[in-house]
Amino acid sequence: MMDGLALAGRPVVEPDVSFVNLDDGDVEPWRGELTAWDLTVISGWWQTARFDVPEPVRGPLPPEEILERLGTSRYFAGIPADELKSTLAAMRAFLFERRAADRVLEAMGDGADVVIGHALGAVAAFNALRRAPADALVTVGSPLALNPQVGPVVRRWCNVVDVHDTLAFNEGLVSSYGLVSDTWLDCDPRLRAPRPYLASPEFGRVLADVSAPAVAPLG
Repeated sequence: MMDGLALAGRPVVEPDVSFVNLDDGDVEPWRGELTAWDLTVISGWWQTARFDVPEPVRGPLPPEEILERLGTSRYFAGIPADELKSTLAAMRAFLFERRAADRVLEAMGDGADVVIGHALGAVAAFNALRRAPADALVTVGSPLALNPQVGPVVRRWCNVVDVHDTLAFNEGLVSSYGLVSDTWLDCDPRLRAPRPYLASPEFGRVLADVSAPAVAPLG
């Protein structure tokens, strides 16, 4: 985050932060068959994923073969098919069961000025802030457009999304939620690596803006 602020030319101040790691087993490993929703998501990934040359022919293929090929895409970068299935299970758990929101609320303690969430962490942050207010929410590479809901209780909500973010279907959130601003960038993101986003000047500008004190209107 500090790199992003520096590249944006904004003051670099060490923040008072709490981190929540959601990649430590909150969702059970993949079991069972692919659901209709899973197949829709796989199709969306297949249509939006970016590959190094040679570019694959994106005709209709069995889901298992698509998952294998997606593992060679830039965003999923070597993740095997079984792990991509586990990612699908995690997406369902976070989007529809509101999994991990309690852990975000616990980290917030008595309150938080700014809550930042990357990928599925953005979903957990969103769900947490539907139950407890914060001044601002920054979602990064978020798949929240896949299950639009009532928005969070925040003064400002900014979404940072890469033009090649496969998890988010390369889509912003304005068309799904309205009360959010989308900031677009091209940082070559990866599923489990938030650094390309957080070290970008675009993210730095968003963070600086939402962290600035609110100014009361005159009159």
